[in-house]
Amino acid sequence: MKVFSRGFVLSLFLLFAVHADENQEAHRNTALISRQTIPSFHYMRGVSNNDFRKAGDTTLIETFTINNPGTYTLVQDIGFQAQNNAAIYGGTCVVYINSSNVVLDLGSFTLYSDDTNAHTNTSTQKAIDVAKHKHNITIKNGNISGFVDSGIYVRSGCNNIRIQDVTINNCKKNGIFFAGVLNTALGHSQQIISNCVVDNVTVAETTGITNAHDAVGLKMFHCYNVLVQDSSFGYSNAGTLAAPKDAYGALVESCTAVVFNNCEANGNYGNNVIGFLLSGTTTAAVSTGCSFVNCTANGNNAIIANTAADSTKGVCYAFSGSTVRACTWDNCTANGNEATQTAHGFFYSNAQYCETTHCTANNNIGGNSGLSNLHGARGFYSVSGTGNLWNNCTARGQTVSSQAPSNTMAIGIELDGESYSLVQECQSSNNGDNARVPWGIGINLRHTSASNPSVSCTIDNCRVTNNRSSTAGQGAGIRDADTTTSSLVTNCFGFNNGQSTTANNYAITPVTNFKTITGTYSTMNANFADQLEPYTNVDIT
Repeated sequence: MKVFSRGFVLSLFLLFAVHADENQEAHRNTALISRQTIPSFHYMRGVSNNDFRKAGDTTLIETFTINNPGTYTLVQDIGFQAQNNAAIYGGTCVVYINSSNVVLDLGSFTLYSDDTNAHTNTSTQKAIDVAKHKHNITIKNGNISGFVDSGIYVRSGCNNIRIQDVTINNCKKNGIFFAGVLNTALGHSQQIISNCVVDNVTVAETTGITNAHDAVGLKMFHCYNVLVQDSSFGYSNAGTLAAPKDAYGALVESCTAVVFNNCEANGNYGNNVIGFLLSGTTTAAVSTGCSFVNCTANGNNAIIANTAADSTKGVCYAFSGSTVRACTWDNCTANGNEATQTAHGFFYSNAQYCETTHCTANNNIGGNSGLSNLHGARGFYSVSGTGNLWNNCTARGQTVSSQAPSNTMAIGIELDGESYSLVQECQSSNNGDNARVPWGIGINLRHTSASNPSVSCTIDNCRVTNNRSSTAGQGAGIRDADTTTSSLVTNCFGFNNGQSTTANNYAITPVTNFKTITGTYSTMNANFADQLEPYTNVDIT
């Protein structure tokens, strides 16, 4: 009989314990993981410059591939000098993670693209590339800079990916790209990226590529259950390229249950700019159940030199939701965004059953091109949506940069072709002015054509004050120009809205069978103090 020492037994016990911990991590299936639960696998490996060289080489040209579970830690900065020959030099990324159960600890060091020896930084070169269908991957604690493609690229089918305490700057295409795909032939669940965390990450100064690629801080395609918290995606700059491209702080497409908490998308600049874009590609790939909580998108800028006939640039949205369902924006701020043509704080298109609560859109500035009445600035703007809610929101000071053509608008809240939506307990004030804004409106129910009105919407218990226009009849507190309206305005307060010295607190065109309580017919296009059915308003001049 063999007799084992106490030390050997203890070591064997610890080995089994480590494997048990690995199995537990492999089966964890939630994005809401605390900072204290980052795994540390038993295999430890230091990574230095020598790991990126072939024998006899002096330049860093070979990808470091991780094929086995473990914790890998940089021990120095890595200045990568890859050449454009993947067959010889190992690929187009610095670190290729080709195993599950991996922690890549950047060790407070930097991965950067170093082109000092005239090597080619290829259009597909990434800093870190995670292979398909890998799980339990953590990338943490360091910096990434200067790559043409992406700082971190996560391929389809991955699960339990965590990126924490990482700063990425000066990449061209994307700071981070979660590249899930929708492939029904292979099974949708096998292709999406799920159960991920992006925590305390900063992505800045993505640049785009002339005639080739937009600048994107964080990009997500076909993801499920992702938490992005305490992170910043700002100061992308595609506007100074020889041929300017668009810029996005975060672009989220066809995703479900993605939450942004306490995040920023400020100071992005480009041809067209969106701070946070949430979209679905088709009705079959709607972004559903996503949330933005305590987020800001301020100071984004699409001031691009353009001719009066150029409608392809100069558009800026702080928050945008397109083809989305059951999504929420809570306590978010969109202030001081500016564009040559159109600057909106919150813009939604084809949104269904979404909620915007306790949000603020102040001092967004549209341009003076005025190519259509969609141009100018709006605090909150929704087109062709159904069953949406704006509650306790504030829109102040939307305007245009200089004297604008007759069809340019500065509006606090607008519903265009909306159905069964509710604007409740909101404030809209000081939008437009008497001198240079042709249309200045607090809350507007309008439609792009006679066949597409806003129907069965309700504006309740709202305050509209000091919304002004430079053109008579085009300034109003609450406006609904549809002659067959089925919308309802109740318990609202209007003060000092209109044009110059003319008050126009309620510009609502009634239907032909519309009657007041006293039986007197009124167009409601001037000062009006009576209570009307179905409108109940307070009008103080």
